[in-house]
Amino acid sequence: MNRSSGAGLLGLGIVLVVVGAILEFAVTATAKGFSVHTVGIILLWVGIVAFVLGLVFMITGGSTAWLRSPEGRRGKKASPPSFWSRCYRTVKRGAPR
Repeated sequence: MNRSSGAGLLGLGIVLVVVGAILEFAVTATAKGFSVHTVGIILLWVGIVAFVLGLVFMITGGSTAWLRSPEGRRGKKASPPSFWSRCYRTVKRGAPR
């Protein structure tokens, strides 16, 4: 995952925590066969987990792995090529137009 997905999880976690807190503490309505407060507690916990995962992905999402090849070349980044570089290579190799 990358940092932008971590930011998305952070936002989702905040929204779930807010909705869960509203359902748990502010709603006084009752439903037959359905506990609004239990749904609020579940949403609170899921929101907290999503927020923590978002923080982890934000912190570690931008790091790249380093490889040592058997030929002795050290410190080569193991990052996949970007979308635009793949498109450029396809056009550059002479795809018929």
